[in-house]
Amino acid sequence: MQVPKSKSTCTIIEKSAEEIIEHSSFKYKDFTLIQHLGEGSFGQVFLAECAKNKKLYALKVFQKKKIILSKQTKFVIAEVNILKQVNNPFIISLYFTFQTPNYIYLGL
Repeated sequence: MQVPKSKSTCTIIEKSAEEIIEHSSFKYKDFTLIQHLGEGSFGQVFLAECAKNKKLYALKVFQKKKIILSKQTKFVIAEVNILKQVNNPFIISLYFTFQTPNYIYLGL
């Protein structure tokens, strides 16, 4: 799988009318990382504040190179697809995704 060479793209996940985020509205520079919350095999999770709307998000960051080299791409895609479809108070919501040439970001 070849990594796209775009500067930044954004996929929108609509959870409710109040939480609609316009296409391509978020980039990495729009966030201030406040605290490191944890890490896993492929990435880290940070508490981040969005400068555009002053909301706090858990920003899950995957390093593309690690995912591709370990052949785990399908699992990351599956995670995003599942989170897009789930609407349950016991499962964290996915509000947006975006990427840079080296990283994938999930806004939770």
